[in-house]
Amino acid sequence: MMGSYKWMPLAIVAWFLAGGAVEVLNSAIRHWSVGRLGLQKRGRTIFRLVAGFVLRLVLTALVLVLAFRHDPASGLAALIGYWIGRWVVIWWLQRRVSKQGSHISR
Repeated sequence: MMGSYKWMPLAIVAWFLAGGAVEVLNSAIRHWSVGRLGLQKRGRTIFRLVAGFVLRLVLTALVLVLAFRHDPASGLAALIGYWIGRWVVIWWLQRRVSKQGSHISR
């Protein structure tokens, strides 16, 4: 039993990265969904928005449930990775938008 604990730091880092990766993927799907608004018929747009939401929800739930089932520390690592991933994406998007805005105002 002691042998499995030597891999625990590696598992925590892996769950942290998995949580962050899921949030980056979620952001990419949201970005794609919003970018497609108005380009297709209303029914298809609503279907894609709902399908994207369900996909994001399932991916997030899957990673968090599996991480918490593995170990509470792994679950917290995945949750913190998800949270940090979200803030990094928000920071990156805000920086990109403000850079575009400063370029336009010149």
